Amino acid sequence: MQEQKGSTTPWVAIRIGTLVVAFLCAGRFIRSLPGDFSQPSWLFLAVMIAVVAVGVALLLGFQKVNPLSSASWKRPRWTDNPFAWREPLKYMHFSAMLFIALGLGCVLLGFLKSPHSWAWELPIGIGVGAWIGVRVSCDPEGHGRANDT
Repeated sequence: MQEQKGSTTPWVAIRIGTLVVAFLCAGRFIRSLPGDFSQPSWLFLAVMIAVVAVGVALLLGFQKVNPLSSASWKRPRWTDNPFAWREPLKYMHFSAMLFIALGLGCVLLGFLKSPHSWAWELPIGIGVGAWIGVRVSCDPEGHGRANDT
């Protein structure tokens, strides 16, 4: 069933609301981390992005052969239900956006502290890596790799 142009779904509001909550949880996240994050570690950020991107792409590749998964996956859209378990691209995309929102909140709070906190590298690395993994798992026509058509 195709959506009519201009129709709205509750999923856009649910996604935006969840992203705002993730952004606002940054303070709690920073306080929960042990150790000192006053020094940047660009190598850690790069490695985190690469490891998560490869991990997400592998995970989605394994889901391709899962008999409970849909035969074809559509590229994630904001109007889609991110909890459509038969299309794991949608959930992974939503998770990536949550980590990026958390990381942006950590960036804001981290640079307001003295000394600056670089704890944002962890959620941003996970979020960007997951987003890259989802993008790699989509073909240029906008379908997931599991698309048989």
